Amino acid sequence: MLNARVNEELMAAAGVEEGDVVLEIGPGTGSLTAALLAAGATVVAVEKDKHMATLVRDRFGSTEQLKVIEEDITKFHVHSHFLPILEEKSCGTKKYAKVVSNLPFNVSTEVVKQILPMGDVFSVMVLMLQDEAALRLANASIQTPEYRPINVFVNFYSGKRVFL
Repeated sequence: MLNARVNEELMAAAGVEEGDVVLEIGPGTGSLTAALLAAGATVVAVEKDKHMATLVRDRFGSTEQLKVIEEDITKFHVHSHFLPILEEKSCGTKKYAKVVSNLPFNVSTEVVKQILPMGDVFSVMVLMLQDEAALRLANASIQTPEYRPINVFVNFYSGKRVFL
């Protein structure tokens, strides 16, 4: 996502503040990553594509605020990566991370199923999704053929809001 205004809206919806720990899935060229880092967040960017991961590493250089992990998000072990970071930053009180991402369409359902139940790690999940995916996940009514098991899952775990 190259639109700075959209990046700011995503961060505002998540309430990103200095010192937050944020999971970004599929950072692409690093547009949202740059905004998150500028806000003072520590970013864990998970990128499946080797070339894109290298691009993000090269763009931001060596900084303790950014950890780029070259891995498929659907195989990513969240607890092993996030619990040590959160423990280090907690200063004796429980700290939670946030998910802020312009999510690739092809993994949207799998990522929601993987991340949404992780209330022990994440306090907020703000995802930019393609219209079709957002409507499929958040707006299907129980009395329609579009209503699927994923809708039950989303309704159980979230206080969803759709911004079009």
